[in-house]
Amino acid sequence: MKFKCSHKALSHALDLVTHVIDANVTLPVLNNILVRAEGKKVFFSATNLEMAVNYWIEAAVVNEGAVTIPAKLFSDYVSLLREQEVECAVVEGLTLSMSSAGSKTKIKCIAAEEYPTISPIDDSVRLELPIDGISNTVAQVSFAASFTNTRPVLSGVYLEADGKDLFMVATDSFRLSEKKLKLPQAVHQPARCIVPARAIIEFARLCSKEEGAEQVELHMGKNQILFQVGRVELYSRLIEGNFPNYRQILPKDSKTSASLDTEDLTRAVKRVNLFARENNSKVLFTFESDRLRISTPDTQVGTEEGELPIALSGEPGKIALNSEFVLDFLSHAGEDLIFFGISDDKSPAVLRPNSSEEFLHVIMPLKL
Repeated sequence: MKFKCSHKALSHALDLVTHVIDANVTLPVLNNILVRAEGKKVFFSATNLEMAVNYWIEAAVVNEGAVTIPAKLFSDYVSLLREQEVECAVVEGLTLSMSSAGSKTKIKCIAAEEYPTISPIDDSVRLELPIDGISNTVAQVSFAASFTNTRPVLSGVYLEADGKDLFMVATDSFRLSEKKLKLPQAVHQPARCIVPARAIIEFARLCSKEEGAEQVELHMGKNQILFQVGRVELYSRLIEGNFPNYRQILPKDSKTSASLDTEDLTRAVKRVNLFARENNSKVLFTFESDRLRISTPDTQVGTEEGELPIALSGEPGKIALNSEFVLDFLSHAGEDLIFFGISDDKSPAVLRPNSSEEFLHVIMPLKL
């Protein structure tokens, strides 16, 4: 194998594919990137057996071939090269020789035949979406997923496509985020799956990195999902099991609600949170006719009570919520004004951007 390419293209390729590689893997070849030169292209692949990324660049291929190269060493070394042409060649069996302006090196490799193969997706349902807003959508949903393995189905993001609607949902059973997207074209059949949160977060990262792409494609299969963004392909295994019937817990309406300035509410909750940390982040939100009081019980370090002026809709009410959960939502709200609604102190609180119901966040209450 021998090829020449630009430093910029090679560096970009390595940045895209190396993120899926896990440290301390038991199979040495999984620490490597599969590099294959064919025709006028060089293909790069990386996997951790749960996810896999493919990407290609244009190059001047002298000799076709394939080899696996230690990912971290390869990436770190390329990052230190000048932005000029780079020549890569396999010499002396399984050694990669690299040369560029003022630099020559050799890296020990592993045979390409030892690298795991990526199985194609069968019987997939294809979705197409504009790339604009995808990264923000994933961020608004994925933070609510569970990052423990107690219940695997809660450690992923639930995707449900029906007609022209695509729902992205995540919950850790204490809070839930739902985002509704409109598809340009209706799917030919309803489809649903649970994607590991890490995989869909990586998908969002790739969307932000692949310049020039206007559309993304999702291919939902029985056991795998494929995300396509420009030249990038991201494969991921799906989580087996049934996602909770979350719609039955979504409040139908709110007896008490108000529109609040996102920044003002964030500052008020952060102040109370300094003391609420001593009380398992429990904060009391009391809606009165003209103000919202935000407070925490007296703790070992003190107490705090904040007030925000409001135009109350409905009747006065109060609820206790985890302040960290509220702050998580506020950091992802994406708008200057948010809707904050409650029914009673035992029902979930509803938070969403004031101007849209496409993004909905629900937080389970704490005991008063």
